[in-house]
Amino acid sequence: MGGAAGHMDHPFDLGWVKTGSNLIEFFERAKVYLEEKKPSSVKLDGVNVSFKVVDAPGGGKQFAVDRGTSAEVDISGITGDRVSEKFPEGHGMRIYIKDMLQFLDQAIPAAELVLKKLGVWDDPTKFLNAEYAKEGVTNIIKYDRKFLAIHGINQFYEKIAKAGKNKGNVRTGLNRPLYTEPKTGKVKPIKDASTEIPYDREALKELVEILKPYGEKYGFYIFGDIPSENVEEIDFSKALAEPFSIKLSEDNVITKSLAQWLAEATNPGYGVVKRADGRKVNPYHKELYKNILRQDVPLMDYIIERDPENPVDWDRAVDGAVMMHATRMLGNVVLKALESELGNLKKHEGAILRDSDVFGTMKPVKITGDFILGGTESAFQQDTSLTEEDEEIDIDQGKKIVAIVPGAFKPPHSGHSGMISKYATGELSPMVPKADKVIILISKPTKAGRYMVVDKKQIEIRQHHSEKMWNEIFLPILREEAPGVEFELVTDTPFASSFAAALEYIGPRGPLDPENDKVILGASKKIDPKTNIPDWKRWNNLNPKYIKPGLEIFNPEKSAVDCTARACGTDFSATDFRKALGDFLTDRNDLEAKATLTEFIPKDKLNILFNIFKDVVEIEDIEIEDENNIDALEEFSGVGAVAGFARNIEDENIRREQKENDDEMMIREVMKLIMERGILQ
Repeated sequence: MGGAAGHMDHPFDLGWVKTGSNLIEFFERAKVYLEEKKPSSVKLDGVNVSFKVVDAPGGGKQFAVDRGTSAEVDISGITGDRVSEKFPEGHGMRIYIKDMLQFLDQAIPAAELVLKKLGVWDDPTKFLNAEYAKEGVTNIIKYDRKFLAIHGINQFYEKIAKAGKNKGNVRTGLNRPLYTEPKTGKVKPIKDASTEIPYDREALKELVEILKPYGEKYGFYIFGDIPSENVEEIDFSKALAEPFSIKLSEDNVITKSLAQWLAEATNPGYGVVKRADGRKVNPYHKELYKNILRQDVPLMDYIIERDPENPVDWDRAVDGAVMMHATRMLGNVVLKALESELGNLKKHEGAILRDSDVFGTMKPVKITGDFILGGTESAFQQDTSLTEEDEEIDIDQGKKIVAIVPGAFKPPHSGHSGMISKYATGELSPMVPKADKVIILISKPTKAGRYMVVDKKQIEIRQHHSEKMWNEIFLPILREEAPGVEFELVTDTPFASSFAAALEYIGPRGPLDPENDKVILGASKKIDPKTNIPDWKRWNNLNPKYIKPGLEIFNPEKSAVDCTARACGTDFSATDFRKALGDFLTDRNDLEAKATLTEFIPKDKLNILFNIFKDVVEIEDIEIEDENNIDALEEFSGVGAVAGFARNIEDENIRREQKENDDEMMIREVMKLIMERGILQ
């Protein structure tokens, strides 16, 4: 689920599930529990969002979003008038959060009494734990409606930020329970941001009914904790009798029934095993399980065993695959037997069970079936040369997540910033973790350059202008929005192609450390209209041989960002931005230019923008007779103008010779890399 609510446990995450036999016991307990018609609910494939009630200026109450960070805007609450502080223009959640806060605030007078029953009216440490989904695909599963589902009431744990920009910020809440760390035996406070607390379930149902007509005005279907019902017998015997084969070596394939494997299995926990390519993964890594399932590479060739005489890593890999396979296959049996108002639970992420006496945990437990592999059985058959990140599982504990966002940035704009925001805040997807560091890689200017027309003169937008815009306009916003994230501008690349620059950065001579870094390559889901190929595809078939050995890269399809649009409905275009900027620098009273510019940068940054370019306004540059004959050359980017935010604009006035020079230069650079390093498989 993620967000302030934290992640929900799989059965193998439970402390008492130490063996395969314990895992079977869990499912047997679930079977009895469900057949006795005890409560279960639908696990939807949405994005977690948490709403609390806070004091409104001038009296009264209003709703606020809280993402559970130590930032002041989260602690005090992201109210409707503060959405832009957390979610800037271009952020995928912005419009949905604004709409949800609007209809929730409208409902407050009608909902006051029930909010008091739920204990959230005068206690902002308690919040409505919810998730939303948009029409189409939010993460993996496609929905035909936009919905907000309120699952229950959570309460934050107390927290004092000890480092970073938010150092000293205090979040009040429950005292943190202690737990014993398995590896060290040390007793430490738990890390969860919050926990589910007891609440009046009838009151929650009442709240949902109150909210429904308000949500409908904004196109949202409102659900509560959507109950599911056991409608057929749950029988694990067939699934347990199914054979499961593990290919240890080319001439040694072991086949046993799932029950036999489980009788011998020990829960490996979240230690690590080392792959032959140098990557360290935990035994519950999906790619490890898929390899064992497909028998692509024998286990003894796939995993490096540090001590063949005592094959701990091989055993851990086998046990992890067996526990995941059992969780998937037995989970499918459970989900097939459950129905809800939204249909059979196999159509959704899974089922949620809550009963501390039965399942030995105060937290909800999820049964996911095939979704544990990414949503469908066919998912594990897809071939990829890069890492497919595990849903809701921390694979490389302690590794720094580094997002690399390359582009020409002539000039940068809110589309670029919005993309970076998703990586820096972790709001992209539950399958993609929050970046610890973002590298903004500014490619070398081409010979032809990028121009705007100022007072009938062509003025080049140079690299130092881009750097200043990042430093003075966008990075202060990003640092406020994502405290603790490190942002670095790289301007010394020798490549005009940002694609080539990024390849060099992740290559053998690049600065990244495979032992400590894990990489997200910035890309978008934008479809190139000429090739009909999405932007992220350019990263999909990179030959691992030419990536720095051991460097792990997230699956580019999973980490790709949705395209964002300007207020006028068109994609962000650097060409449009340059045109408006030139008009603004020519006449600061040009209202049309100002209006266009505020779609590309925050409106309170216009003076900063003017001062950044003030140095070039006085420069005598190339005079042109025809003001309309401007440079309409689209900004080239190795990742589709960074995130696919720029659009191709056909203009008969494009300076064709200039474009040809650009293209020729960048083609030479990319082909040189391909020929020298064999970049593509």
